[in-house]
Amino acid sequence: MATVKITIDDVSKVLGSIATLAAKQVLVGIPSSTAGRDDDGPINNAEIGYVQEHGSPANNVPARPFLVPGVKDEMEPISRQLKRASQSALDGDKAKSDMALKAAGLLGERGARAKISSNIAPALKPSTIANRYRARGTASRREGEMAYSSKVTAGAQAAGMSLSEIQDAAGIVSLVNTGQLRNALTYVIRKKGG
Repeated sequence: MATVKITIDDVSKVLGSIATLAAKQVLVGIPSSTAGRDDDGPINNAEIGYVQEHGSPANNVPARPFLVPGVKDEMEPISRQLKRASQSALDGDKAKSDMALKAAGLLGERGARAKISSNIAPALKPSTIANRYRARGTASRREGEMAYSSKVTAGAQAAGMSLSEIQDAAGIVSLVNTGQLRNALTYVIRKKGG
């Protein structure tokens, strides 16, 4: 039987790295630091995101979930990064562990942003599209909004096209008007309970 001689004791380093990792969480969403809007509207991006994610029957706004489904779409690569963070913590490498947590956060952010850009159903009401330029604070409608308006009045719906199909053809994305909500999405790494 061979004798093993330990020359370096990294147990405390490994335990410290594991404890540090266990005390952290990666959150994807709209933190207060990115919640503000350029238009100084009555509600901020975090509140708009909540309403879009869950809907608001009182305000006749249907749910168009983007955050939870967007992060779920990226769960496989996120899980790989979290595994990498755990392995690095076991190796006592806090820096690599932190890098893997940041990569997991970026993947969650990417998934949520991609979901917002995917034109989530249900289709917008024609009156919403007609008034989008006002929310942007511009004097006129975009080319796609004008095209949508003409297709609806030209009878595209009567020809069997759904509102969603007409909006897709016109390049209208349900959750993207100014891009502020999508751009406000980010991730943070913080201590649990903090």
